[in-house]
Amino acid sequence: MKILNNKIFYKLLDFHRRFRVEQKKIVELAYLLKPKGLINLSTVSVYGSVKSSVLTEREPINNPTFYGLSKLIGEKIVSEIKDDLFIVNLRLPGVLGKNVQNSWLFRAMVKLKKHETLLIHSPNSLFNNVIHTSELIRFIKYVVKSNFSFESGLAVNFSASKPVVFGK
Repeated sequence: MKILNNKIFYKLLDFHRRFRVEQKKIVELAYLLKPKGLINLSTVSVYGSVKSSVLTEREPINNPTFYGLSKLIGEKIVSEIKDDLFIVNLRLPGVLGKNVQNSWLFRAMVKLKKHETLLIHSPNSLFNNVIHTSELIRFIKYVVKSNFSFESGLAVNFSASKPVVFGK
């Protein structure tokens, strides 16, 4: 078991190093190109175990997964950019769309297509933890074209505006 743990640890460490390098490249590019703003795509996974029934930006960070923690670190790295650069961290839910294959919903659809069992906790609860890439692109274009303004460095949660019941 110790060898397995070491392998997992080194895989995570390698992922973390590569991720930080990529985030730092974004920061360097921002300094070089001097854009007016930067929209960083993050995730609601930064919150970890959510205790409240409605997730807001004021939710405390509580034991995030490695993925959530790495995205939180990325937010911090990007938010350190100054020089009058507008920065917003969009905390996305599960993303669906062409070429998106790493979300829980995508994996659930694959299971259903294979007629495999899919366990859904609280199937009668409202669900709005998804966004399609086309909607995300539409929002980003709107922000860019309209000079929409957020407080720089702000984190903004994203979710569907009309929740659905999963069990239907």
